Amino acid sequence: MIAEMAEYMKKVLLLTILAFSASPGWAALNVSLTVQEAIYAGVPGIARTNEPFCQGVPLADSQGISSTSVLGLSGASAGQFRILGVWPSGNAKWVEVCGIIPSLNAGGTATLTLTDGGTGNFGGTNLAADSGSTITVSTGAATFTVKKAHFNVVDQVLIGGKTVISSGASQGLVVTGPPAAAAYPANVTCTAGSCTVAYSSANDPNSICSIEKNGPVEAVLKCTGDHVDSSGNVYMHFTVREYFHQGKTWVKVTSELRNADYGTSNTFATAYKGHQGYELRLTPNISGTSPTTPVRRPRAPPAGRTACIYIRGRLRT
Repeated sequence: MIAEMAEYMKKVLLLTILAFSASPGWAALNVSLTVQEAIYAGVPGIARTNEPFCQGVPLADSQGISSTSVLGLSGASAGQFRILGVWPSGNAKWVEVCGIIPSLNAGGTATLTLTDGGTGNFGGTNLAADSGSTITVSTGAATFTVKKAHFNVVDQVLIGGKTVISSGASQGLVVTGPPAAAAYPANVTCTAGSCTVAYSSANDPNSICSIEKNGPVEAVLKCTGDHVDSSGNVYMHFTVREYFHQGKTWVKVTSELRNADYGTSNTFATAYKGHQGYELRLTPNISGTSPTTPVRRPRAPPAGRTACIYIRGRLRT
Protein backbone atom coordinates (compact mmCIF):
# COMPACT_ATOMS: atom_id res chain seq x y z
CA MET A 1 0.00 0.00 0.00
CA ILE A 2 2.92 2.34 0.65
CA ALA A 3 4.00 1.86 -2.95
CA GLU A 4 0.46 2.66 -4.04
CA MET A 5 0.77 5.98 -2.19
CA ALA A 6 3.95 6.75 -4.10
CA GLU A 7 2.33 5.61 -7.35
CA TYR A 8 -0.57 7.95 -6.75
CA MET A 9 1.82 10.85 -6.45
CA LYS A 10 3.08 10.01 -9.94
CA LYS A 11 -0.44 9.96 -11.30
CA VAL A 12 -1.45 13.52 -10.54
CA LEU A 13 -3.79 14.88 -13.18
CA LEU A 14 -3.64 18.36 -14.61
CA LEU A 15 -6.99 20.09 -15.12
CA THR A 16 -7.26 23.31 -17.05
CA ILE A 17 -10.26 25.57 -17.46
CA LEU A 18 -10.81 26.13 -21.17
CA ALA A 19 -13.64 28.62 -21.31
CA PHE A 20 -16.69 30.08 -19.69
CA SER A 21 -19.68 29.92 -21.97
CA ALA A 22 -21.57 32.37 -19.82
CA SER A 23 -21.15 36.07 -20.36
CA PRO A 24 -21.89 38.86 -17.84
CA GLY A 25 -25.60 39.12 -17.26
CA TRP A 26 -26.30 35.54 -18.35
CA ALA A 27 -26.73 33.21 -15.40
CA ALA A 28 -26.34 29.87 -17.20
CA LEU A 29 -23.25 27.94 -16.15
CA ASN A 30 -21.37 25.91 -18.75
CA VAL A 31 -17.67 25.48 -17.97
CA SER A 32 -15.64 23.17 -20.20
CA LEU A 33 -12.85 21.33 -18.38
CA THR A 34 -10.02 19.40 -20.01
CA VAL A 35 -8.19 16.80 -17.94
CA GLN A 36 -4.81 15.40 -18.92
CA GLU A 37 -1.84 13.75 -17.29
CA ALA A 38 0.79 16.08 -15.84
CA ILE A 39 3.75 14.51 -17.65
CA TYR A 40 6.89 15.73 -19.38
CA ALA A 41 7.18 15.88 -23.16
CA GLY A 42 8.13 12.50 -24.57
CA VAL A 43 6.71 10.54 -21.63
CA PRO A 44 4.05 8.11 -22.91
CA GLY A 45 1.74 8.30 -19.90
CA ILE A 46 -0.55 5.65 -18.42
CA ALA A 47 -3.99 4.54 -19.58
CA ARG A 48 -6.47 5.07 -16.75
CA THR A 49 -9.94 3.95 -15.77
CA ASN A 50 -12.18 5.50 -13.12
CA GLU A 51 -9.57 8.13 -12.33
CA PRO A 52 -10.36 10.79 -9.71
CA PHE A 53 -9.54 14.47 -9.98
CA CYS A 54 -10.27 17.64 -7.99
CA GLN A 55 -9.93 21.22 -9.18
CA GLY A 56 -10.95 24.72 -8.10
CA VAL A 57 -13.12 26.61 -10.60
CA PRO A 58 -13.76 30.39 -10.42
CA LEU A 59 -17.34 31.58 -10.95
CA ALA A 60 -18.74 34.99 -11.81
CA ASP A 61 -21.16 36.63 -9.39
CA SER A 62 -23.60 37.02 -12.27
CA GLN A 63 -23.86 33.24 -12.61
CA GLY A 64 -25.85 33.22 -9.40
CA ILE A 65 -24.63 29.91 -7.93
CA SER A 66 -25.52 29.97 -4.24
CA SER A 67 -25.70 26.23 -3.58
CA THR A 68 -23.92 23.13 -4.85
CA SER A 69 -27.31 21.40 -5.14
CA VAL A 70 -27.75 22.77 -8.70
CA LEU A 71 -24.34 21.73 -10.01
CA GLY A 72 -23.68 18.88 -12.41
CA LEU A 73 -20.63 17.45 -14.18
CA SER A 74 -21.26 15.84 -17.55
CA GLY A 75 -18.69 13.30 -18.71
CA ALA A 76 -18.04 12.03 -15.19
CA SER A 77 -19.43 8.89 -13.56
CA ALA A 78 -19.43 10.59 -10.15
CA GLY A 79 -19.22 14.20 -9.04
CA GLN A 80 -18.67 16.14 -5.83
CA PHE A 81 -18.85 19.88 -5.25
CA ARG A 82 -17.83 22.27 -2.49
CA ILE A 83 -18.03 26.07 -2.30
CA LEU A 84 -14.63 27.47 -1.28
CA GLY A 85 -15.35 31.19 -1.40
CA VAL A 86 -18.28 33.56 -1.97
CA TRP A 87 -18.97 37.02 -3.40
CA PRO A 88 -20.46 39.72 -1.10
CA SER A 89 -23.84 38.74 -2.57
CA GLY A 90 -23.44 35.24 -1.17
CA ASN A 91 -23.01 33.65 -4.59
CA ALA A 92 -20.16 31.19 -5.08
CA LYS A 93 -16.86 32.72 -6.18
CA TRP A 94 -14.79 29.51 -6.14
CA VAL A 95 -16.10 25.97 -6.33
CA GLU A 96 -14.09 22.82 -5.85
CA VAL A 97 -15.10 20.24 -8.45
CA CYS A 98 -14.19 16.58 -7.98
CA GLY A 99 -15.09 13.84 -10.41
CA ILE A 100 -14.42 10.31 -11.60
CA ILE A 101 -13.31 10.05 -15.23
CA PRO A 102 -14.48 6.70 -16.69
CA SER A 103 -11.47 6.35 -19.00
CA LEU A 104 -8.44 8.31 -20.14
CA ASN A 105 -6.01 7.13 -22.80
CA ALA A 106 -2.29 7.23 -22.09
CA GLY A 107 -1.13 10.75 -22.88
CA GLY A 108 -4.66 11.69 -23.90
CA THR A 109 -7.27 14.10 -22.63
CA ALA A 110 -10.81 13.92 -21.31
CA THR A 111 -13.39 16.72 -21.51
CA LEU A 112 -16.01 17.35 -18.86
CA THR A 113 -18.54 20.15 -18.42
CA LEU A 114 -19.54 21.87 -15.19
CA THR A 115 -23.16 22.98 -15.42
CA ASP A 116 -25.94 24.37 -13.26
CA GLY A 117 -28.39 21.73 -14.52
CA GLY A 118 -27.54 19.03 -12.01
CA THR A 119 -28.60 17.97 -8.54
CA GLY A 120 -25.29 18.28 -6.66
CA ASN A 121 -23.15 15.33 -5.61
CA PHE A 122 -23.88 12.19 -7.61
CA GLY A 123 -22.52 8.74 -8.38
CA GLY A 124 -22.54 7.25 -4.89
CA THR A 125 -22.79 7.94 -1.19
CA ASN A 126 -20.30 9.62 1.13
CA LEU A 127 -17.14 7.53 1.47
CA ALA A 128 -16.40 8.29 5.14
CA ALA A 129 -18.48 7.62 8.25
CA ASP A 130 -17.66 8.68 11.83
CA SER A 131 -18.30 5.92 14.36
CA GLY A 132 -17.14 7.77 17.46
CA SER A 133 -13.77 6.25 18.30
CA THR A 134 -12.99 5.41 14.66
CA ILE A 135 -13.67 6.63 11.15
CA THR A 136 -14.46 4.10 8.45
CA VAL A 137 -13.85 4.86 4.78
CA SER A 138 -15.43 2.54 2.22
CA THR A 139 -14.22 3.22 -1.33
CA GLY A 140 -16.02 0.27 -2.90
CA ALA A 141 -12.71 -1.49 -3.55
CA ALA A 142 -11.38 -1.32 0.02
CA THR A 143 -12.47 -0.52 3.56
CA PHE A 144 -10.15 1.51 5.79
CA THR A 145 -10.57 1.97 9.53
CA VAL A 146 -8.78 4.92 11.14
CA LYS A 147 -8.47 5.21 14.92
CA LYS A 148 -8.77 8.63 16.52
CA ALA A 149 -6.97 7.92 19.82
CA HIS A 150 -3.72 5.97 19.40
CA PHE A 151 -3.66 7.06 15.76
CA ASN A 152 -1.61 4.71 13.56
CA VAL A 153 -2.55 6.13 10.13
CA VAL A 154 -4.66 3.15 9.03
CA ASP A 155 -5.60 0.72 11.79
CA GLN A 156 -7.28 -1.88 9.60
CA VAL A 157 -7.53 -2.40 5.84
CA LEU A 158 -9.80 -4.84 4.02
CA ILE A 159 -9.37 -5.44 0.29
CA GLY A 160 -11.45 -7.98 -1.57
CA GLY A 161 -12.67 -9.50 1.67
CA LYS A 162 -9.11 -10.06 2.90
CA THR A 163 -7.56 -8.36 5.92
CA VAL A 164 -4.46 -6.66 4.54
CA ILE A 165 -3.65 -4.80 7.78
CA SER A 166 -4.96 -6.09 11.10
CA SER A 167 -6.26 -3.79 13.81
CA GLY A 168 -3.67 -2.79 16.41
CA ALA A 169 -0.72 -4.25 14.49
CA SER A 170 0.92 -1.02 13.27
CA GLN A 171 2.93 1.71 14.99
CA GLY A 172 1.93 4.42 12.54
CA LEU A 173 4.20 7.46 12.40
CA VAL A 174 7.49 6.95 14.21
CA VAL A 175 10.19 9.50 15.00
CA THR A 176 13.50 7.96 16.10
CA GLY A 177 14.94 10.47 18.52
CA PRO A 178 17.10 10.97 21.63
CA PRO A 179 16.16 9.68 25.10
CA ALA A 180 13.76 11.96 26.97
CA ALA A 181 15.64 11.46 30.25
CA ALA A 182 18.86 12.96 28.89
CA ALA A 183 19.85 16.41 30.12
CA TYR A 184 19.26 19.32 27.75
CA PRO A 185 20.51 19.64 25.02
CA ALA A 186 21.16 15.89 24.74
CA ASN A 187 17.39 15.33 24.75
CA VAL A 188 16.99 17.29 21.49
CA THR A 189 20.14 16.40 19.54
CA CYS A 190 21.47 13.32 17.80
CA THR A 191 25.09 12.42 18.27
CA ALA A 192 26.60 9.13 17.13
CA GLY A 193 24.32 6.36 18.39
CA SER A 194 22.26 8.58 20.72
CA CYS A 195 18.98 8.64 18.77
CA THR A 196 17.49 5.19 19.22
CA VAL A 197 14.17 5.85 20.98
CA ALA A 198 10.98 5.24 18.98
CA TYR A 199 8.31 7.91 19.49
CA SER A 200 5.12 6.59 17.91
CA SER A 201 1.80 8.20 17.04
CA ALA A 202 0.12 4.96 18.15
CA ASN A 203 1.24 5.67 21.73
CA ASP A 204 -0.72 8.94 21.89
CA PRO A 205 -4.03 8.44 23.76
CA ASN A 206 -5.08 12.03 22.99
CA SER A 207 -4.72 12.10 19.20
CA ILE A 208 -7.82 13.21 17.30
CA CYS A 209 -9.21 12.76 13.79
CA SER A 210 -12.09 14.35 11.92
CA ILE A 211 -13.66 14.19 8.48
CA GLU A 212 -12.52 17.33 6.70
CA LYS A 213 -14.16 16.60 3.35
CA ASN A 214 -16.67 13.94 2.39
CA GLY A 215 -18.52 12.89 -0.72
CA PRO A 216 -18.87 10.11 -3.30
CA VAL A 217 -15.58 10.96 -5.06
CA GLU A 218 -13.14 11.90 -2.29
CA ALA A 219 -12.95 11.83 1.48
CA VAL A 220 -10.24 13.65 3.43
CA LEU A 221 -9.42 13.01 7.08
CA LYS A 222 -7.40 15.39 9.25
CA CYS A 223 -5.61 13.90 12.26
CA THR A 224 -3.40 15.61 14.83
CA GLY A 225 -1.44 14.41 17.82
CA ASP A 226 1.95 13.66 19.35
CA HIS A 227 4.76 11.18 18.87
CA VAL A 228 5.11 9.41 22.22
CA ASP A 229 7.61 6.88 23.56
CA SER A 230 6.75 3.80 25.62
CA SER A 231 7.00 5.85 28.84
CA GLY A 232 4.61 8.58 27.71
CA ASN A 233 7.22 11.21 26.77
CA VAL A 234 6.31 13.44 23.82
CA TYR A 235 8.76 14.29 21.03
CA MET A 236 7.27 16.61 18.41
CA HIS A 237 3.77 16.55 16.95
CA PHE A 238 2.04 15.66 13.70
CA THR A 239 -0.69 16.93 11.42
CA VAL A 240 -1.80 14.31 8.91
CA ARG A 241 -4.26 14.39 6.05
CA GLU A 242 -5.44 11.19 4.39
CA TYR A 243 -7.05 11.22 0.95
CA PHE A 244 -9.37 8.39 -0.14
CA HIS A 245 -11.07 8.01 -3.53
CA GLN A 246 -13.95 6.04 -4.95
CA GLY A 247 -12.99 2.65 -6.36
CA LYS A 248 -9.37 2.80 -5.20
CA THR A 249 -7.40 0.55 -2.84
CA TRP A 250 -4.75 3.14 -2.03
CA VAL A 251 -4.64 6.13 0.28
CA LYS A 252 -2.53 9.26 -0.15
CA VAL A 253 -1.00 10.47 3.14
CA THR A 254 0.59 13.85 3.81
CA SER A 255 2.27 14.35 7.18
CA GLU A 256 3.62 17.51 8.75
CA LEU A 257 6.17 17.08 11.53
CA ARG A 258 5.53 19.92 13.98
CA ASN A 259 7.84 21.45 16.56
CA ALA A 260 5.89 24.54 17.56
CA ASP A 261 5.75 24.87 21.33
CA TYR A 262 5.80 28.01 23.45
CA GLY A 263 8.41 28.28 26.17
CA THR A 264 11.58 29.90 27.41
CA SER A 265 14.51 30.19 25.04
CA ASN A 266 17.15 27.46 25.19
CA THR A 267 14.77 24.88 26.63
CA PHE A 268 13.29 21.63 25.36
CA ALA A 269 10.03 23.32 24.38
CA THR A 270 11.54 25.86 21.98
CA ALA A 271 14.66 24.06 20.77
CA TYR A 272 15.05 22.62 17.29
CA LYS A 273 14.86 18.86 17.57
CA GLY A 274 17.09 16.38 15.84
CA HIS A 275 15.99 12.91 14.83
CA GLN A 276 17.47 9.87 13.17
CA GLY A 277 14.46 9.21 10.96
CA TYR A 278 10.74 9.74 10.43
CA GLU A 279 8.90 6.65 9.25
CA LEU A 280 5.47 5.29 8.50
CA ARG A 281 5.38 1.81 10.00
CA LEU A 282 2.52 -0.37 8.81
CA THR A 283 2.49 -4.09 9.53
CA PRO A 284 0.93 -6.09 6.69
CA ASN A 285 -1.11 -9.19 7.44
CA ILE A 286 0.65 -11.53 5.03
CA SER A 287 1.95 -15.07 5.22
CA GLY A 288 4.04 -17.38 3.10
CA THR A 289 7.02 -16.46 0.98
CA SER A 290 7.01 -13.10 -0.70
CA PRO A 291 9.83 -11.30 -2.52
CA THR A 292 11.04 -8.37 -0.50
CA THR A 293 13.31 -5.44 -1.09
CA PRO A 294 15.45 -4.49 1.92
CA VAL A 295 15.11 -0.98 3.25
CA ARG A 296 18.47 0.76 3.32
CA ARG A 297 18.88 2.78 6.48
CA PRO A 298 21.13 5.83 6.35
CA ARG A 299 24.23 6.11 8.43
CA ALA A 300 24.04 8.38 11.45
CA PRO A 301 24.10 12.02 10.21
CA PRO A 302 26.65 14.51 11.50
CA ALA A 303 25.87 16.31 14.75
CA GLY A 304 23.10 18.83 14.29
CA ARG A 305 21.87 17.22 11.07
CA THR A 306 18.95 14.89 10.43
CA ALA A 307 18.31 12.11 7.97
CA CYS A 308 15.19 10.85 6.26
CA ILE A 309 14.22 7.28 5.54
CA TYR A 310 12.04 6.52 2.55
CA ILE A 311 10.08 3.30 2.72
CA ARG A 312 8.77 1.54 -0.34
CA GLY A 313 6.89 -1.73 -0.41
CA ARG A 314 3.85 -3.41 -1.89
CA LEU A 315 1.00 -5.37 -0.40
CA ARG A 316 -0.62 -8.02 -2.54
CA THR A 317 -3.80 -9.96 -1.87
